Amino acid sequence: FYPVDILNSDSINSIIDSLEDDIVIVGHDHHRKTIEHNNRKVIVVGSSGCVTTDTTFYTILSTKKDEINIEKVNVKYDREKFKDIYKKTKFPNYRIYNKMFFRL
Repeated sequence: FYPVDILNSDSINSIIDSLEDDIVIVGHDHHRKTIEHNNRKVIVVGSSGCVTTDTTFYTILSTKKDEINIEKVNVKYDREKFKDIYKKTKFPNYRIYNKMFFRL
């Protein structure tokens, strides 16, 4: 395990070289991307719940024999309705997430 900021550092290629697998899927980082190095891929699926617009996303990884397909799908949703529901939900760190994603 590495801190998520390693994905944007110069040392990511040496980490990819140390991996045993050809494909690694990473979560938590809020931006989706694919990093390729020496025929290996790190697929960062992003965080679909932590967006500041009315479009979120998900990633589909499918395999067929020796073929790997990565599909990144965008989805529009009713952000105002979500914000109304969110305001009623008082979970830990509620105020922090309000400022970061909703500016409430």
